[in-house]
Amino acid sequence: MLKYILSLSFLFLFTTDALAANQCSKIFYETSQNDTAVNVVRSLEVLQNKFFQKMSQHSIDDLIKKIKTDRNSKELARSLKALNQNEVHFTMIAPSNARLGIKNEGFKNLHQTKHTRGFDNYEARKSVEASFSNMSKKQFESLPDAVKPKYGLLRTALNSEITSDVPDQYGDDVYTFKKELLENRVTFTIGDSLNSYAYVQEAIEDYNLQLSTVNWLEGQIGKPESWDLAFIPYKYKELIALYATVIKEAYSNTDRWKVKAEGTAHDNYTGHQHNSVAASYDVERVANSPDYIELQFWGEVNIDHVDTFTFRRVPPSGDFLKALKDRNVKIYDARNENYNLDQSKVKIWDEDAESGQQYQTDSARKASGSTGGRWIKDKQGNSWFIKKDVLHPELQTSAEVISSLVYSYFGFNTPETRKEVIRGEFYSFSKDIGNGTMASDLSEFNNSEFRQMRIIAAYLMDWDRIGNPANNRVRPDGSVVLLDFGGTLGARAQGEFKPGKVFSPAIGSFNDGGNTIYASFAPQISADHPWNKINKTDIKNALQKLKALDDGTIVRIVKAAKYTNRDDFRYMYETLVARRDNLIAELKALVK
Repeated sequence: MLKYILSLSFLFLFTTDALAANQCSKIFYETSQNDTAVNVVRSLEVLQNKFFQKMSQHSIDDLIKKIKTDRNSKELARSLKALNQNEVHFTMIAPSNARLGIKNEGFKNLHQTKHTRGFDNYEARKSVEASFSNMSKKQFESLPDAVKPKYGLLRTALNSEITSDVPDQYGDDVYTFKKELLENRVTFTIGDSLNSYAYVQEAIEDYNLQLSTVNWLEGQIGKPESWDLAFIPYKYKELIALYATVIKEAYSNTDRWKVKAEGTAHDNYTGHQHNSVAASYDVERVANSPDYIELQFWGEVNIDHVDTFTFRRVPPSGDFLKALKDRNVKIYDARNENYNLDQSKVKIWDEDAESGQQYQTDSARKASGSTGGRWIKDKQGNSWFIKKDVLHPELQTSAEVISSLVYSYFGFNTPETRKEVIRGEFYSFSKDIGNGTMASDLSEFNNSEFRQMRIIAAYLMDWDRIGNPANNRVRPDGSVVLLDFGGTLGARAQGEFKPGKVFSPAIGSFNDGGNTIYASFAPQISADHPWNKINKTDIKNALQKLKALDDGTIVRIVKAAKYTNRDDFRYMYETLVARRDNLIAELKALVK
C-alpha cells in the first residue's frame, strides 16, 4: 500500500533540469524505505541517460547493447563474462565486533552510527553523497537515514579463477549478498566516490579543465558534471567492463581483476594514452580514481540478504552463528598468517573441528595446576593439555605460544604448543611430553646453558620459571622440558596483567624494557642457585644467540600466536625486537 500517491515528476525529481527549475514543491515518499530507495536509483537512471545522450548522442541503453555484443575486444569480453556469470559478488566488510548488531539490526551507514572505520567526517560524507545523488542538501537530508547508502565493493567470487583485493581497514568479516534481492537498489562508482572530487581538483589544477570546484570537506554540495561524478545504477553494470579488466600479475601468475588508472577525460589535454576500450565508446572519466568498484546499497540490508560469510580471524559463534545457519549462509574460513584474504587459501569452515568435536576427553589423565585446564586426545591419539585464558582473551594463550617458541629457539626443550579457538573461546594446546617426569627448580643444573636461561627469562619476563618447579620437568633420561608460559610477557600466572601500562587485553603490560631488562629481573632464588653464578662467558654466549635472533624469526614466532587484532601482532613483534636490541646493549655493557 502506498501512503501517498507518487507525483508524476518523482522519477525526474533529482534530474538536473528538475532541480534547476525547482518545480516540485513536495516530495512524496512511499511507506516502504526500500521502495523509496528504488525510486532514488531510478532517478539516477534518468540522470545517466541525460549524460550519455549529451556525451555520445546515444541513449545509455543503446550503448549497453553495443558493449554486450562487442566481439572485437578479448579484454572487454573477459570482464563482461565476470560480470554476467556470477564471478563477482556484492560484498561488504565489517568488524567482527559488529556481528550481533548486524544480526539484530542489519547493516548501518554513517548517518545511523555516526562513526566508521573509514572516512568519518559526517558533513563531508553527506556533501559527496548528496552531490553524487544529484540532490540538494535539503532533499538529501529529508531521506530517511536507513535509505541513504551503505558502502561495499564488487569483488570476485571465492570460486572464481580470477581474484581481486579486499581492503583491510574496514574489518575482518566479509559478507556477500544475494544479488537478486538487492540489485534494483544498488549503485556503483568506478573507484572510491570520496576520492573522486580530489581527482577532479587535480584535473582542474593540472589540465585546466572547465569543471566546478566543490569544497566537499566543508560540506559544499555540487551538481554532477560527468557520468562518473554521479552514482550509477547497477542496471548499467556493463560500463564497469570498460574500466575493470583482468590482468595477469607476473610475480604471482595470478589473474587479478582491477580498475585501470588511465583513460580519463583530461587525457585529451595531456596526450596520455587512453583506455582504448573506453575511448572506443566515447566513455571516459573525469575522476581518475584507480581504486576498485565501489558499491552503494540503498535502503535496508540485513542478514536475510547474506549469501556467504567469510571470517579472517575469529570464527562465528553463539546467536550469530545460529542466525547464519538458519539462513543456510555458506561460511568460509580465510585465516592465514598474513591476515589478508588470500583467495587460494579460503576454504569452507570446518565447524566440527572448530567446536572441538575432533577431540575427546583423555579420561586417563588428571589435570593439575592453579589455572585450570584439561587433557584431551585428538583423532590421531595424541594427548594435549589445553587451557583457556583466565581473565583476558588471548593474553595467556598467546604468551604460551610465543614464549614456548622463543625458549625453543634458544635450544631449550618445550612441548609443541599452539593456540586454537573452540566454541568462540581461545585455548592453548600443549602436547604431552610423556610420563615419569619430575619437577625441578633447576638448581641441579649448574652449567652454562642453564645459567644463560636467566637472560632469556628476563627477555620474556618469565617471573615464575624458578619459583614454580612444576613448570620444569626432568625426564628419566635427565633432559629438561620447560612448561607453562601463561605467566610470561604481559601476563601474570593467574591471568592478571603485569604492573604497568596495558597496551590491550591481549598484550597486557609488556614494553621494551629500556636499559634494565636483565638488571631489573630479580627471581626469588637461593644464593647458590646456578642462576646466581652466571659469568661473563655465559653472558657472551647468550649475546651471540640474541644477535642471531633476527627480525624474520621474531615475525614467524609472533604469527604463530594468531592474534585476532593486527595491532596486537604489530605491537608484540615491535616490542620483542626492541627488547632484544635493548638487552643486547645492556649485556654488552656488562662484559666490557
